[in-house]
Amino acid sequence: MRSFLKNQPEYQKMFSSFADVPFSQLMKNGNFLAQAYTILAGLNVVVQSIGSQELLGQEVTALGGAHFERGATPVMFDEFSAAVVEVLGEELGSSFTTEAKDAWTNGLRALSAGISRQLK
Repeated sequence: MRSFLKNQPEYQKMFSSFADVPFSQLMKNGNFLAQAYTILAGLNVVVQSIGSQELLGQEVTALGGAHFERGATPVMFDEFSAAVVEVLGEELGSSFTTEAKDAWTNGLRALSAGISRQLK
């Protein structure tokens, strides 16, 4: 989340609970940390739902509906996906293999596409 906002600082204003928190203070802000946790929890639910088309479809629909109400756009999900892959690469180093990177990139691309369909 922090990398996403670093690359796209204009999106921070969409989060009223930490819209005016200086970027350098985000990691000390409870509202920001709660949002980051919520995002990770949502991503975890999606990953755990991969084995069931029905559950995965329900989760993607719910995510799309929730983000539609907040004015999110498909581009935002593409940018967020790129930030996730970037952070995984930084944190995992050489253990983030090309195969793993491709799998995360393709999976997040599919997730973004599914969510984006709900935004329209």
